Amino acid sequence: MKGDENHEASATRPVVGTTTKHQVNLPEMQDYTTVYNGNGQVYPYTSTLTELDGVKTVEVMYFGTLTNGTPYSSAEAPVNAGTYSVRFYLTP
Repeated sequence: MKGDENHEASATRPVVGTTTKHQVNLPEMQDYTTVYNGNGQVYPYTSTLTELDGVKTVEVMYFGTLTNGTPYSSAEAPVNAGTYSVRFYLTP
């Protein structure tokens, strides 16, 4: 940190920390099939994960292929017809 008239300059220090793995018992997630209607089709069972003990946040990513062959990867629920999988990222 740079010094000034009120503070002495300090040297840089490495940041040290630890990470522990937190085990979470995941429920079996239900398959979800819907009919294309032009609107985003979010996976409806995400709340099952947010209610788990020790889980603070759940991020959802959608992966798949549109009917025209274009790959899809986004946190936004797909609005186009296609086949998609859902991946969840849990933060303890």
